[in-house]
This record gives sequence, structure tokens and C-alpha cells, in this order.
Amino acid sequence: MTIIASSVPFRPDPPATTAVSNTAVTITWTAPNSGGSPISSYTIKIRHSDNVTYSDQTSNCDGANPAIFSALSCTIPISVLQAAPFNLDWGYDIYATVSASNVIGTSLTSVEGNGAKITTNPD
Repeated sequence: MTIIASSVPFRPDPPATTAVSNTAVTITWTAPNSGGSPISSYTIKIRHSDNVTYSDQTSNCDGANPAIFSALSCTIPISVLQAAPFNLDWGYDIYATVSASNVIGTSLTSVEGNGAKITTNPD
């Protein structure tokens, strides 16, 4: 009999955030080493305007959703990021983190990813 040891996934690399015109922000990440057990979901968190607190936004960025899970990306409307709890205004940078989970547990959270800027069209 062979015993294969597994562990939580490795810590993911920082995700990238990209502004989609002035309507949305796309967050993308790469799958880390699974630790020997398949990754089952990702948790993506976005930094609030206080520059300290992070929250997930599962309506648009649920890393357990099969489409988001397989794409390794999600798109969040800027109107959602401007509302509570994020309260990000025009000109703010978007910072996100990601963690990966498997049957063993959850990885360490990534370092925050680069910030796309919420931009508006000029008058």
C-alpha cells in the first residue's frame, strides 16, 4: 500500500486587477501548487477604502463557482466596488488577495495584487 501525503495548497501569487473601461474591474490569478490534493475553490478578497480591511464579493467573484474557478478570473462592476463595504471612489486603486482551498485546508493568503484604478470618462 502506498500512502501519499497531501497538504494545503501553496500560497498563490498576487492576483492582477485590470480596469475594464469605466464599468468593471477584472481580477485574475494563477493556480498555485495544489499540495497534492486538487484545489476545490478560491477566496478572493478586495481591499476597502480604509486601506486595511478586506472583504469577499461572492455575487461576482465566488471562487467556488465553476465558471470563475475554471477561468481563474472574475469581473466586478465598478458600481459594486463604490458601494458598501468597499466604498471605493473614482481614482481609487483596486487591490485584491487570493487564497486556495483543497480537502486538507486553505493556503496562506497571497500578497495583495496590483491596483487597477477606477477611472471615469472625462466630461
